[in-house]
Amino acid sequence: MSLETDPAGLTVHRDRFADIDRQAAQLSGYDQIYRQLSRGAFSGSFTTVEGANGAGVYVETVNQVIEQFSGVPAGQTSLVFLCGDQPAARFGTRSFAPGTAMLLGAGAEIDFQSATGTHVCVVTLSDEALRHDGEAGGIRPPSHGETRLIDNPAATGRLFQTVNTLLQCALLASGLGADTFDGDGFSAEIAAIMVAMTGLAGAGLANRLPSLDRRAALFRRARDTIHDTMGTVTVPRLQKRMNVSRRTLEYAFQEAVGMSPHAYIAAVRLDAVRRALKTSSDSIGDIAARYGIWHLGRLAGQFREAFGALPSEMRRE
Repeated sequence: MSLETDPAGLTVHRDRFADIDRQAAQLSGYDQIYRQLSRGAFSGSFTTVEGANGAGVYVETVNQVIEQFSGVPAGQTSLVFLCGDQPAARFGTRSFAPGTAMLLGAGAEIDFQSATGTHVCVVTLSDEALRHDGEAGGIRPPSHGETRLIDNPAATGRLFQTVNTLLQCALLASGLGADTFDGDGFSAEIAAIMVAMTGLAGAGLANRLPSLDRRAALFRRARDTIHDTMGTVTVPRLQKRMNVSRRTLEYAFQEAVGMSPHAYIAAVRLDAVRRALKTSSDSIGDIAARYGIWHLGRLAGQFREAFGALPSEMRRE
């Protein structure tokens, strides 16, 4: 189902995607980049409900392990949590489990790694609306770039139930043209949620994310190097660049992404080829070489195993 703004004042979209990049583009303003790390054809879904004052609910499911990079737009506060009972994901290099939520200020970096079967929700509201609705209680939006972890299973459980009800009402109203649930009511409910959760953060019931430990910081530096030098990077070169032992590098990657450095490099190289096939008219061989893949005889099989399609088929999609 895909609907434009209906008479109730809600914008509702609900779609399934076999194209990971099309799904990444659904959360407007966040400039998301998705990198697939696990193997197999991608399948996901994305539901959007938007009202006034930047009030929105965005629910996403994915069937693969995905690195997601984005940032909260200017003038907006976001709340991210996992829906229901599912495997823990990762936020940055830290475990992110059901029962917790992340409150993010404008400009905050979102570095999220899904697990297979991740079902994640993002709730948004404009800073202006949050400031207005929270004024009586002294609630203010988080500062620029701020990220707070709310480790409160009871509050997050109530949040999940409330948002699920809002989604069902919005989808019903859109599908039937009902006016019993309108955009103003939706926006007011979202504002109440955001004021309450921001209040938890302000009351000391949330924690600023701690500084990265040594291994997590090593992984972040190594990952940045891999992405910047994808055409030439190797594990020995990475080890030398980071000035650490092979074992230390292995431990850092296993803790952060559950993969060896070699497997991570191979996965992100194939994903870079996948994305380039859709945006470049260069030959498959030239694209592969750009990202350090020289054995074209192996590429087709590796690519099919990784994404469920040949490079040529991916280009035709």
